[in-house]
Amino acid sequence: MIPVAIAPVIEHIGDVYAINEVTGKDFVKEPGLHRTMLGDTRNLIIVSLILILGIGGAELTFGSFTIGGIGLATLVGVILNLIIPQKKYK
Repeated sequence: MIPVAIAPVIEHIGDVYAINEVTGKDFVKEPGLHRTMLGDTRNLIIVSLILILGIGGAELTFGSFTIGGIGLATLVGVILNLIIPQKKYK
């Protein structure tokens, strides 16, 4: 079971290094590889709510307009990114 849990971490690290090569920047040093994971509480809250709303099939209705599923999850994710303050890193 442990290799299954480690695989996404290894894949993420590889993705960050690939993005470094494409952009010509070093994201491992700035902002830091440890900040690209879900260690930030803000990001964990947002991702959790997006997954719950997207998979759970929640719907929001205003009169005859209904938004649900992935559309609602996307809208909530954008709104939460605007509302919840982000840490300022030095």
